[in-house]
Amino acid sequence: MNPLSLTELADIVDGRLIAACDSLDPCVARTVSIDSRSLQQGELFLALVGKNGDGHDFVDHARQRGAAAAIVERSSNAALPQIVVSDTRAALWRMAHWQRQNSDTLIIGITGSVGKTSTRSMLHGVLSTQFQGQQSPQNFNNELGVPLSLLQINADDEFAVIEIAANGPGEIARLADLAQPEIGILTSIGPAHLEGFGSLTGVIQEKSQLLAALPASGLAVLPDHLAVLPGIRTALNSRIITIGAGPHCTLAGNESERQSGGLRFHIGEMNFHLPVQGSHLLNSALICIAIGRELGLSDAQIQTGFDRFRGMPGRANIKATSFGCIIDDSYNANPLSMTAGLDLLRCQANVHRRIAVLGDMAELGPESVSLHRKVGHRVASSACDCLITYGPLACEIARGAHTAGMSASRIACFETISDLMPILSLWIEPGTAVLVKGSRSMRMESIVAALEADTQASPIRHAA
Repeated sequence: MNPLSLTELADIVDGRLIAACDSLDPCVARTVSIDSRSLQQGELFLALVGKNGDGHDFVDHARQRGAAAAIVERSSNAALPQIVVSDTRAALWRMAHWQRQNSDTLIIGITGSVGKTSTRSMLHGVLSTQFQGQQSPQNFNNELGVPLSLLQINADDEFAVIEIAANGPGEIARLADLAQPEIGILTSIGPAHLEGFGSLTGVIQEKSQLLAALPASGLAVLPDHLAVLPGIRTALNSRIITIGAGPHCTLAGNESERQSGGLRFHIGEMNFHLPVQGSHLLNSALICIAIGRELGLSDAQIQTGFDRFRGMPGRANIKATSFGCIIDDSYNANPLSMTAGLDLLRCQANVHRRIAVLGDMAELGPESVSLHRKVGHRVASSACDCLITYGPLACEIARGAHTAGMSASRIACFETISDLMPILSLWIEPGTAVLVKGSRSMRMESIVAALEADTQASPIRHAA
């Protein structure tokens, strides 16, 4: 955040400053935190009121951690300068709006049903080879995360990649209006958060709002097959770059070969390499190349950025084990990302058995059962040898797989992790790849942790 005195900050958030610092040594706010546990010396503490807690209970803890000041809805006895406002969430947005209006940083907005975080991280790495910039931390992509991401931008930053997500209609339009991106990225569209959007048409309409927010002088980057959708096409009012493998793409790339060491692909005569596996990352890489070239980077500089890329935690991370490997894709799931995970499982080399451990996909609304069964059909048609499901909805994946021809002897359904682990361990043999994937609410990472702990304690030697 651009440095501000507390008096200036109080004016921006329409607040009342109390217990001000000595005028000879005025307090200056540079960064904002909403969590007193991770607050760093000199940061501004924002006391938010939420369903799971009240930040006002931690103002004194923020003081102990070295907070410069606090923005609150009610003052406390803590020996700390405080700015009292009527609504701390509104104050957060006012600060972020002021920051955006007073910054020349190039804002790159990114949204999509899958691939947002990986693309964001990859693009930040590519652009950072030549420019100073920021990216949304972790999964800061909602009504709190986006303004906090904007507030971490410094005066010296030349770019910022801001992730934008939504669970219901109107959220992306509001967040995009705050961020005011000049470049907009749409990674993908699929059936996700259907409880909030009602249908795939609703998802398309929502995601298109990021592109609609771009100025006429801006740039939209998206897969070619999405650019032709009526709901997307009507939202486009800026220049566009389409990416993909087809001849009509502005930037077309094709996978050269599949290797355990990563993804190799080419654009014309130029070859590129990512040090991670997964054909689903090809579009992410093409998006980075398109924007990198647009901003003047050479292909060699872009490749340097690719060389630095590492997979995000819980997102298609391949972990070597005593029996083979675990594909840790546990962070989240929807039908589109399930398909990508199964493709990655299918492509694992030097394995003799492939096991998919799949959990519920949340927030799919009335189509939930049919979408789970479609994933089951995909399991049956893939190279998956065994399927284990976890959760009541995931049982529909099992039903879909069996209906599509997968033998019942290779399918098992469970309601608890403790029940599924013995069967999973029994089915694992040397040369096995295990995919673990499900929605965030299923905490699939605990399966990964349990599997890693079991194999470390006693390497698996048995065969099914």
